[in-house]
Amino acid sequence: MSGFLKYGGFLLCLLSFGTLMGQNTHFEDQILNQLNYGSVSSFGEGNGVVVSQYGNKNEAQLSQLASRQFAIIQQVGAENLIKAMQSGNSQIIEIYQNGDLNAVEALLQGNNLSSDINQYGDNNSLQQMVIGNNKNIEVTQVGYDNDLVHVDSGSTIKAYTITQVGTGMNLRVTMGNVNSK
Repeated sequence: MSGFLKYGGFLLCLLSFGTLMGQNTHFEDQILNQLNYGSVSSFGEGNGVVVSQYGNKNEAQLSQLASRQFAIIQQVGAENLIKAMQSGNSQIIEIYQNGDLNAVEALLQGNNLSSDINQYGDNNSLQQMVIGNNKNIEVTQVGYDNDLVHVDSGSTIKAYTITQVGTGMNLRVTMGNVNSK
């Protein structure tokens, strides 16, 4: 019974927020010792996900395919990867990476979207595509030789801020209806 009391809160949190895959098969190990790969998928409305990974060569994959969802993903270390996809209205995603050679690939689709991505370190890469209306976008890269590709389709931008601090930075932004003929 003490094991349930010890881990029951996490289990309820996990069941409320989505499915965790790509982990050890022993339940206690899933909670205490995350492997370098984690995948979270949620399909119902109103879900939230919080992921923290420490160390090198971690990978986090997120899929949220309904409205009113949020995700907060933090990685500290080198050569980490985040792949995030949100589809639905009223989505919020916050990503924090601290270290070198990290990468983010993000796709957000819907209306009333909020994206806040922060990368601190050298030789980091960010590719983000946003499709929809009423967007709040904030991107910060601090370091050297970082690369940012941002594609935005739709209209009605509430707020848009891209900040790069350092030398050797690359920035490519495409805005407008990328699906028009």
